[in-house]
Amino acid sequence: MRTIIYILFVFLFISSFCLRGQVISLSSDSDTSVSVAFQFHFVSDYPVGDIYLKTASPTAFNSNGDKVSACFYLLPTDYLPFVALGYDSFRLVCVPSLLFFDEENYIITISPTEPLQFNTSYSVIFDNFPFWIPDINTNEGYVEMLFTDVFIDCATTIGHPLHITDVSFQKTGNIIWGLSEDIVVHFNKPIYPRSDVLDSIFKVVKIGDQIETEPSQYQYSLLDVPVSVSLDSSRTFVTLSPLFSYEPGNSYYLSVNWDDYLGDDYFNNSYGFMVPDRIGVDISVSFSGDPIPSAFSVMGHTGQKLYHNGDTVRIGYPSFYDKYYLSE
Repeated sequence: MRTIIYILFVFLFISSFCLRGQVISLSSDSDTSVSVAFQFHFVSDYPVGDIYLKTASPTAFNSNGDKVSACFYLLPTDYLPFVALGYDSFRLVCVPSLLFFDEENYIITISPTEPLQFNTSYSVIFDNFPFWIPDINTNEGYVEMLFTDVFIDCATTIGHPLHITDVSFQKTGNIIWGLSEDIVVHFNKPIYPRSDVLDSIFKVVKIGDQIETEPSQYQYSLLDVPVSVSLDSSRTFVTLSPLFSYEPGNSYYLSVNWDDYLGDDYFNNSYGFMVPDRIGVDISVSFSGDPIPSAFSVMGHTGQKLYHNGDTVRIGYPSFYDKYYLSE
């Protein structure tokens, strides 16, 4: 049923647009991959009629403050079939917008009052939209003509911008237990930076002691932690491996600086984590046969490691340690 309705709309769009003589045509800046803050521009062959009290959508108001039907609607193209359900239902899927008209250049601008959705195609419907059409048979020399059900496919917004979806230490309450533990950072889409800028995009910083910069004014000292940064072949995550052990009882943060990749610092961010104090215990492992696994549980987080006969294992317990098991 929806397919049939949509086909009907395509027919109405083509017939209405052609019969009206293409009074409205798209300007050149309506295209694909536009910003979610995009303004929709149209150029008209004729001046716009009296719409000054109906420049809001999906609901407009007259001079008495009463609600009246708008004369234009902006909505995702996929929602065009909603028009067949009636304008009351249809308005629910429209994007709140304002309309402006440049009387000198006959440019119509539709400006959304809220951000558009990412990766979405948008269309505009002009309904009972007035234009002054030249007419030598009238005393004024023109006549107002209302354009109804004119559907125009406009533009498609950009895909969702690059962002981080997951940082490995967030799964353990922003705590890193291993003194040489890797940090894995996942993205919502593949990235293609130059290999020589990876180290400048992803940094690990240790937060040091407070320093008095001026009387009664303090700031923390910051020290870059050497790490190697590798990009997975899928280009959807990077792994940061510390070149030296983290220091127990200290706070750190992962700094992500997209400047060298996106050319903009708007999406820069930082993610704090800590390495807790711990007590070191040496255990000599003696057994026969295959390597044995260890299972540990610390504050609800579990893991496993293989040990071989003769290994000396140094176990780092947090000061508030929970349990550690060796089993054969």
